[in-house]
Amino acid sequence: MLPLFKTAQRSRAFGLTTVSSSLLVLLANTPANALTLVRNFVGVGQSFGFSTWQGGTAGTTNVGGGNLLNIFNAAADAWERAILDDHTVTLNFGWGDTGSALGLHGAMRSNPATERIVESAIIFDNRVYSWFLDATPETAEEYGTFSESELDLGGGEINVGRVYRNPLTPTAYRVDLFSVALHEIGHSLGLSFGNGYYHDIKDEGGITVTAPRPYAGTTIPLWSNPHTNLANSTMYPFVSSGQRKLLSEADILANAQLSHFTQLNLDPQNLPEPVPETGAAVTIAGGVLGWGYWMRRRRK
Repeated sequence: MLPLFKTAQRSRAFGLTTVSSSLLVLLANTPANALTLVRNFVGVGQSFGFSTWQGGTAGTTNVGGGNLLNIFNAAADAWERAILDDHTVTLNFGWGDTGSALGLHGAMRSNPATERIVESAIIFDNRVYSWFLDATPETAEEYGTFSESELDLGGGEINVGRVYRNPLTPTAYRVDLFSVALHEIGHSLGLSFGNGYYHDIKDEGGITVTAPRPYAGTTIPLWSNPHTNLANSTMYPFVSSGQRKLLSEADILANAQLSHFTQLNLDPQNLPEPVPETGAAVTIAGGVLGWGYWMRRRRK
C-alpha cells in the first residue's frame, strides 16, 4: 500500500521567476521568512474563541519529558521555513477535550480577498490518548530509520512522504505530538473548510498544482475531506504510533495551491540520509505489539 521508498536524499529551495507584477522573485538561498504564525497558548479555563472549546491541562499519561508549547513552536517553525509568502496567521492552541480525535482544527477568520485563513483554533486531546512529548522536537534521535517516498502525480516525480520509524526508546512508541501539530497547523494554511479555494475544487478529487509553483501539472489526491490521500504525507487523515512525519513536498504544494502561495522551500527540514526500509516493517510491528500499543486514529 505504501509507495516505493528511495534512498537518495534531495534538497531543493526553488527560486520562482516573475510572471506578474504582484509576484516577487525568490532566490534559492534567500533567508527571508515572510510567513508569520502567531502562537497563542490557551490556558486552563480560557476560551479558544471557537465554538465552546476551552483550554485544559495536559493528560497524565504523556511521556517523553517535553511540553506542548515547545513542540508546537517547532512545528510552526517548520511551516514558516516552507512557505515564504507574506502572510500572517494567528494560531490559538492548547489542550482540551476533542472527543475521539487526536486533534481538532477550527478556522475562525479568513480573508475573502486572498481566500486564506487568518486565525484558527487548534486543540489537542488531553483525555483519551497518551502522547510522546519529545523534549527535543527539532531532532528525531528516538527513531532508528528514516525514509522518503516519491510518486509521479502528473508533473514529475515529487516527494510524498518523509517518515521516521523504528523507535529506539519505549516513549517513542506513543503517538508523536510533533507530527500531529504539523498536521493541525497545516489545516490553517490551506487544507480546511475555511479556505475559499478548497470549496471550489473539493469535488474534483485532487489539487492540481499550477505555475509558477514547481511541479506544475501535479495532481495531489484528496481524501473526502480537507486531507491529502497519500499515506506517508503529514496531511493524511490518519497517524500511526511509533513514527514521526515531516513535511513532504506534496504537503507544502497542496497548501500553496489552495492559499495561492508561490514562494516555497520544499525541503524545510534537516533531513538525514534515508535508510532502506528492508525489514523495518517487521521490526516496527514486533516492537509495537510487544508493547501492546498500536493506534491508527483519524485526525480531524
